Amino acid sequence: MKTVLSMPTHQISVLLKYCLSQEKDPLLTHALTQHGILSPLHIAIYKETPLLIDGFKRLYWAQQQNMTKVPACTHPCQTPKELFQLIHALKSKQIQNPIIQALLLQTLGREHSPLLTQETHPLSSNTQNLETSSQKKSYFHNLKKLSQLSPNILHFCREKKFSFTHCKKIITFKKSTLEQLIALNPQLQWTASNFILAASYIEQSKQHTVSITDELKDILTNNPQLASQNKRLQNAFLEKLKMNAKPTLHYYHKEIKRQIHALNLPKNIDLIWDKSLETHALTLQIHTHKKNMLSDTLNSVNTTQLTKIDRLLDML
Repeated sequence: MKTVLSMPTHQISVLLKYCLSQEKDPLLTHALTQHGILSPLHIAIYKETPLLIDGFKRLYWAQQQNMTKVPACTHPCQTPKELFQLIHALKSKQIQNPIIQALLLQTLGREHSPLLTQETHPLSSNTQNLETSSQKKSYFHNLKKLSQLSPNILHFCREKKFSFTHCKKIITFKKSTLEQLIALNPQLQWTASNFILAASYIEQSKQHTVSITDELKDILTNNPQLASQNKRLQNAFLEKLKMNAKPTLHYYHKEIKRQIHALNLPKNIDLIWDKSLETHALTLQIHTHKKNMLSDTLNSVNTTQLTKIDRLLDML
Protein backbone atom coordinates (compact mmCIF):
# COMPACT_ATOMS: atom_id res chain seq x y z
CA MET A 1 0.00 0.00 0.00
CA LYS A 2 1.36 3.40 -1.00
CA THR A 3 2.11 5.93 1.72
CA VAL A 4 0.15 9.16 1.44
CA LEU A 5 2.34 12.22 1.91
CA SER A 6 1.53 15.89 2.31
CA MET A 7 3.25 17.56 -0.64
CA PRO A 8 3.73 21.32 -1.17
CA THR A 9 1.72 22.43 -4.22
CA HIS A 10 4.53 24.64 -5.56
CA GLN A 11 6.86 21.60 -5.84
CA ILE A 12 4.53 19.66 -8.14
CA SER A 13 5.59 19.98 -11.77
CA VAL A 14 2.56 20.14 -14.05
CA LEU A 15 4.06 19.63 -17.48
CA LEU A 16 0.59 18.93 -18.82
CA LYS A 17 -0.85 22.32 -17.90
CA TYR A 18 -3.74 21.92 -20.32
CA CYS A 19 -5.06 19.20 -17.99
CA LEU A 20 -5.69 21.82 -15.31
CA SER A 21 -9.11 22.14 -16.80
CA GLN A 22 -11.05 25.25 -15.91
CA GLU A 23 -14.25 23.68 -17.22
CA LYS A 24 -17.00 23.77 -14.64
CA ASP A 25 -17.53 20.51 -12.79
CA PRO A 26 -20.24 21.39 -10.22
CA LEU A 27 -20.34 17.95 -8.57
CA LEU A 28 -16.58 17.79 -8.02
CA THR A 29 -16.40 21.40 -6.86
CA HIS A 30 -19.24 20.82 -4.39
CA ALA A 31 -17.62 17.64 -3.02
CA LEU A 32 -14.24 19.35 -2.62
CA THR A 33 -15.81 22.38 -0.93
CA GLN A 34 -17.73 20.17 1.51
CA HIS A 35 -15.10 17.56 2.32
CA GLY A 36 -11.76 18.73 0.90
CA ILE A 37 -9.39 16.43 -1.01
CA LEU A 38 -10.16 12.90 0.22
CA SER A 39 -8.48 10.98 -2.60
CA PRO A 40 -4.72 11.65 -2.90
CA LEU A 41 -3.07 12.89 -6.07
CA HIS A 42 -0.70 10.52 -7.87
CA ILE A 43 2.73 11.95 -8.62
CA ALA A 44 5.56 10.30 -10.53
CA ILE A 45 9.08 11.16 -9.36
CA TYR A 46 10.65 11.20 -12.82
CA LYS A 47 14.33 12.20 -12.94
CA GLU A 48 13.94 13.76 -9.48
CA THR A 49 11.04 15.92 -10.71
CA PRO A 50 7.57 15.45 -9.14
CA LEU A 51 5.32 15.05 -12.19
CA LEU A 52 1.55 15.06 -11.70
CA ILE A 53 -0.10 12.01 -13.29
CA ASP A 54 -3.57 11.91 -11.77
CA GLY A 55 -5.56 14.58 -9.91
CA PHE A 56 -5.31 17.61 -12.20
CA LYS A 57 -8.69 19.11 -11.25
CA ARG A 58 -8.06 18.53 -7.54
CA LEU A 59 -4.72 20.36 -7.78
CA TYR A 60 -6.34 23.20 -9.71
CA TRP A 61 -9.02 23.51 -7.01
CA ALA A 62 -6.35 23.49 -4.29
CA GLN A 63 -4.46 26.27 -6.06
CA GLN A 64 -7.66 28.30 -6.36
CA GLN A 65 -8.15 27.91 -2.58
CA ASN A 66 -4.51 28.98 -1.96
CA MET A 67 -3.72 25.64 -0.31
CA THR A 68 0.00 25.15 0.24
CA LYS A 69 -0.07 21.35 0.58
CA VAL A 70 -2.10 18.46 -0.86
CA PRO A 71 -2.25 14.71 -0.06
CA ALA A 72 -0.29 12.72 -2.62
CA CYS A 73 1.08 9.26 -3.41
CA THR A 74 4.53 9.28 -5.02
CA HIS A 75 5.79 6.73 -7.57
CA PRO A 76 9.52 6.62 -8.47
CA CYS A 77 10.06 6.26 -12.25
CA GLN A 78 13.50 6.04 -13.82
CA THR A 79 12.57 5.60 -17.50
CA PRO A 80 9.81 6.81 -19.86
CA LYS A 81 8.57 3.22 -20.08
CA GLU A 82 8.07 3.02 -16.31
CA LEU A 83 6.28 6.37 -16.42
CA PHE A 84 3.92 5.17 -19.19
CA GLN A 85 3.24 1.93 -17.33
CA LEU A 86 2.25 3.96 -14.26
CA ILE A 87 -0.10 6.13 -16.36
CA HIS A 88 -1.67 3.01 -17.85
CA ALA A 89 -2.06 1.38 -14.42
CA LEU A 90 -3.82 4.45 -13.00
CA LYS A 91 -6.14 4.57 -16.04
CA SER A 92 -6.14 8.37 -16.02
CA LYS A 93 -8.99 9.41 -18.33
CA GLN A 94 -7.18 12.66 -19.16
CA ILE A 95 -4.03 10.93 -20.40
CA GLN A 96 -5.87 8.28 -22.42
CA ASN A 97 -6.73 11.09 -24.88
CA PRO A 98 -4.37 10.87 -27.94
CA ILE A 99 -3.75 14.64 -27.94
CA ILE A 100 -2.66 14.52 -24.30
CA GLN A 101 -0.52 11.46 -25.02
CA ALA A 102 1.15 13.42 -27.83
CA LEU A 103 1.86 16.34 -25.49
CA LEU A 104 3.30 14.04 -22.84
CA LEU A 105 5.49 12.23 -25.38
CA GLN A 106 6.64 15.61 -26.71
CA THR A 107 7.51 16.76 -23.20
CA LEU A 108 9.66 13.70 -22.56
CA GLY A 109 11.68 14.27 -25.74
CA ARG A 110 13.25 11.76 -28.11
CA GLU A 111 13.63 9.06 -25.46
CA HIS A 112 10.03 7.97 -26.08
CA SER A 113 10.46 7.32 -29.83
CA PRO A 114 11.42 3.62 -29.60
CA LEU A 115 8.32 2.94 -27.49
CA LEU A 116 6.03 4.29 -30.21
CA THR A 117 6.99 1.46 -32.55
CA GLN A 118 5.78 -1.22 -30.14
CA GLU A 119 2.27 -2.62 -30.36
CA THR A 120 2.54 -3.39 -26.64
CA HIS A 121 3.12 0.29 -25.84
CA PRO A 122 2.02 1.00 -22.25
CA LEU A 123 -0.32 3.71 -23.54
CA SER A 124 -2.01 1.27 -25.91
CA SER A 125 -5.37 1.27 -24.12
CA ASN A 126 -6.69 3.29 -27.07
CA THR A 127 -5.75 0.46 -29.43
CA GLN A 128 -7.61 -2.35 -27.68
CA ASN A 129 -10.54 -1.92 -30.08
CA LEU A 130 -8.27 -2.02 -33.15
CA GLU A 131 -8.55 -5.42 -34.78
CA THR A 132 -5.37 -5.69 -36.87
CA SER A 133 -1.70 -4.97 -36.31
CA SER A 134 -1.75 -2.58 -39.30
CA GLN A 135 -4.46 -0.50 -37.56
CA LYS A 136 -2.33 -0.37 -34.41
CA LYS A 137 0.74 0.56 -36.44
CA SER A 138 -1.25 3.37 -38.09
CA TYR A 139 -2.43 4.60 -34.68
CA PHE A 140 1.11 4.91 -33.32
CA HIS A 141 2.39 6.41 -36.58
CA ASN A 142 -0.22 9.19 -36.34
CA LEU A 143 0.40 9.63 -32.61
CA LYS A 144 4.11 10.10 -33.31
CA LYS A 145 3.37 12.71 -36.02
CA LEU A 146 0.93 14.43 -33.69
CA SER A 147 3.63 14.72 -31.01
CA GLN A 148 5.80 16.60 -33.53
CA LEU A 149 3.35 19.53 -33.71
CA SER A 150 4.02 22.59 -31.57
CA PRO A 151 2.49 22.64 -28.06
CA ASN A 152 0.46 25.68 -29.14
CA ILE A 153 -1.29 23.65 -31.86
CA LEU A 154 -1.86 20.67 -29.57
CA HIS A 155 -3.30 22.87 -26.82
CA PHE A 156 -5.68 24.36 -29.39
CA CYS A 157 -6.79 20.88 -30.54
CA ARG A 158 -7.38 19.88 -26.92
CA GLU A 159 -9.29 23.07 -26.10
CA LYS A 160 -11.52 22.64 -29.17
CA LYS A 161 -12.01 18.93 -28.37
CA PHE A 162 -10.76 17.86 -31.81
CA SER A 163 -11.21 14.13 -32.35
CA PHE A 164 -8.29 11.89 -33.33
CA THR A 165 -9.84 11.76 -36.82
CA HIS A 166 -9.60 15.56 -37.06
CA CYS A 167 -6.03 15.41 -35.79
CA LYS A 168 -5.04 12.89 -38.48
CA LYS A 169 -6.14 15.48 -41.06
CA ILE A 170 -4.45 18.36 -39.24
CA ILE A 171 -1.00 16.72 -39.24
CA THR A 172 -1.03 16.82 -43.07
CA PHE A 173 -0.95 20.64 -43.10
CA LYS A 174 2.05 22.95 -42.65
CA LYS A 175 2.66 24.16 -39.11
CA SER A 176 2.71 27.76 -40.34
CA THR A 177 -0.80 27.33 -41.79
CA LEU A 178 -2.15 25.95 -38.52
CA GLU A 179 -0.50 28.71 -36.47
CA GLN A 180 -2.04 31.36 -38.77
CA LEU A 181 -5.52 29.98 -38.21
CA ILE A 182 -5.08 29.54 -34.46
CA ALA A 183 -4.09 33.21 -34.23
CA LEU A 184 -7.55 34.06 -35.64
CA ASN A 185 -9.37 31.93 -33.08
CA PRO A 186 -10.58 34.84 -30.88
CA GLN A 187 -12.51 36.26 -33.84
CA LEU A 188 -13.71 33.07 -35.50
CA GLN A 189 -13.88 30.48 -32.69
CA TRP A 190 -13.17 27.68 -35.16
CA THR A 191 -15.19 24.52 -35.47
CA ALA A 192 -13.04 21.48 -36.35
CA SER A 193 -14.47 21.03 -39.86
CA ASN A 194 -14.14 24.73 -40.79
CA PHE A 195 -10.62 24.86 -39.38
CA ILE A 196 -9.61 21.97 -41.65
CA LEU A 197 -11.42 23.55 -44.63
CA ALA A 198 -9.62 26.86 -44.12
CA ALA A 199 -6.25 25.09 -43.90
CA SER A 200 -6.92 23.29 -47.19
CA TYR A 201 -7.90 26.56 -48.94
CA ILE A 202 -4.74 28.28 -47.73
CA GLU A 203 -2.50 25.44 -48.88
CA GLN A 204 -4.12 25.31 -52.32
CA SER A 205 -2.93 28.87 -52.83
CA LYS A 206 0.48 29.41 -54.45
CA GLN A 207 0.97 32.64 -52.54
CA HIS A 208 -1.23 34.95 -50.52
CA THR A 209 -0.57 38.55 -51.55
CA VAL A 210 -2.60 39.70 -48.54
CA SER A 211 -2.16 38.34 -45.02
CA ILE A 212 -4.89 36.11 -43.60
CA THR A 213 -5.57 38.66 -40.86
CA ASP A 214 -6.10 41.37 -43.47
CA GLU A 215 -8.56 39.07 -45.28
CA LEU A 216 -10.61 38.81 -42.10
CA LYS A 217 -10.44 42.57 -41.46
CA ASP A 218 -11.66 43.15 -45.01
CA ILE A 219 -14.72 40.94 -44.43
CA LEU A 220 -15.55 42.63 -41.12
CA THR A 221 -15.13 46.10 -42.66
CA ASN A 222 -17.48 45.32 -45.54
CA ASN A 223 -19.92 43.24 -43.47
CA PRO A 224 -19.96 44.64 -39.91
CA GLN A 225 -23.19 42.74 -39.15
CA LEU A 226 -21.25 39.43 -39.33
CA ALA A 227 -19.11 40.25 -36.30
CA SER A 228 -21.77 39.11 -33.84
CA GLN A 229 -22.77 36.03 -35.86
CA ASN A 230 -19.83 33.67 -35.63
CA LYS A 231 -21.12 30.94 -37.94
CA ARG A 232 -21.90 33.37 -40.76
CA LEU A 233 -18.54 35.07 -40.22
CA GLN A 234 -16.74 31.73 -40.54
CA ASN A 235 -18.60 30.92 -43.74
CA ALA A 236 -17.87 34.36 -45.22
CA PHE A 237 -14.19 33.97 -44.37
CA LEU A 238 -14.05 30.49 -45.94
CA GLU A 239 -15.68 31.79 -49.12
CA LYS A 240 -13.12 34.58 -49.29
CA LEU A 241 -10.25 32.12 -48.88
CA LYS A 242 -11.77 29.77 -51.43
CA MET A 243 -12.06 32.54 -54.04
CA ASN A 244 -8.44 33.59 -53.48
CA ALA A 245 -7.02 30.06 -53.43
CA LYS A 246 -4.94 29.27 -56.50
CA PRO A 247 -4.34 25.53 -56.90
CA THR A 248 -0.66 24.61 -57.08
CA LEU A 249 0.99 22.67 -59.93
CA HIS A 250 1.23 19.72 -57.56
CA TYR A 251 -2.56 19.82 -57.07
CA TYR A 252 -3.16 19.91 -60.86
CA HIS A 253 -0.81 17.01 -61.53
CA LYS A 254 -2.37 14.95 -58.76
CA GLU A 255 -5.88 15.61 -60.12
CA ILE A 256 -4.88 14.82 -63.73
CA LYS A 257 -3.26 11.53 -62.64
CA ARG A 258 -6.39 10.66 -60.66
CA GLN A 259 -8.65 11.25 -63.65
CA ILE A 260 -6.38 9.33 -66.03
CA HIS A 261 -6.33 6.39 -63.62
CA ALA A 262 -10.16 6.49 -63.48
CA LEU A 263 -10.31 6.13 -67.31
CA ASN A 264 -9.12 2.50 -67.11
CA LEU A 265 -7.31 2.80 -70.46
CA PRO A 266 -5.43 -0.19 -71.90
CA LYS A 267 -2.00 -0.60 -70.30
CA ASN A 268 -0.17 0.17 -73.54
CA ILE A 269 -1.71 3.68 -73.77
CA ASP A 270 -0.01 6.62 -72.03
CA LEU A 271 -1.39 10.13 -71.74
CA ILE A 272 1.37 12.74 -71.45
CA TRP A 273 1.06 16.44 -70.64
CA ASP A 274 3.43 19.36 -70.20
CA LYS A 275 4.37 19.32 -66.51
CA SER A 276 4.85 23.11 -66.53
CA LEU A 277 1.27 23.46 -67.91
CA GLU A 278 2.56 26.08 -70.36
CA THR A 279 1.39 23.97 -73.32
CA HIS A 280 -2.32 23.20 -73.13
CA ALA A 281 -2.23 19.85 -74.89
CA LEU A 282 -2.37 16.11 -74.25
CA THR A 283 -0.17 13.62 -76.08
CA LEU A 284 -1.54 10.11 -76.59
CA GLN A 285 1.16 7.43 -76.84
CA ILE A 286 0.37 3.87 -77.92
CA HIS A 287 3.01 1.17 -77.44
CA THR A 288 2.72 -1.72 -79.93
CA HIS A 289 4.95 -4.73 -80.50
CA LYS A 290 2.58 -7.15 -82.24
CA LYS A 291 0.75 -7.15 -85.54
CA ASN A 292 -2.78 -5.71 -85.39
CA MET A 293 -2.12 -4.48 -81.85
CA LEU A 294 -2.65 -0.85 -82.84
CA SER A 295 -6.10 -1.40 -84.31
CA ASP A 296 -7.11 -3.65 -81.40
CA THR A 297 -6.02 -1.01 -78.93
CA LEU A 298 -7.92 1.78 -80.69
CA ASN A 299 -11.05 -0.37 -80.89
CA SER A 300 -10.88 -1.06 -77.15
CA VAL A 301 -11.18 2.65 -76.31
CA ASN A 302 -14.87 3.50 -76.06
CA THR A 303 -16.69 6.77 -76.67
CA THR A 304 -17.09 7.51 -72.96
CA GLN A 305 -13.34 7.31 -72.39
CA LEU A 306 -12.67 9.61 -75.35
CA THR A 307 -15.17 12.14 -73.97
CA LYS A 308 -13.42 12.11 -70.60
CA ILE A 309 -10.05 12.60 -72.30
CA ASP A 310 -11.52 15.69 -73.99
CA ARG A 311 -12.64 17.00 -70.60
CA LEU A 312 -9.09 16.67 -69.27
CA LEU A 313 -8.09 19.40 -71.72
CA ASP A 314 -10.24 21.83 -69.75
CA MET A 315 -7.84 21.47 -66.82
CA LEU A 316 -4.78 22.36 -68.92
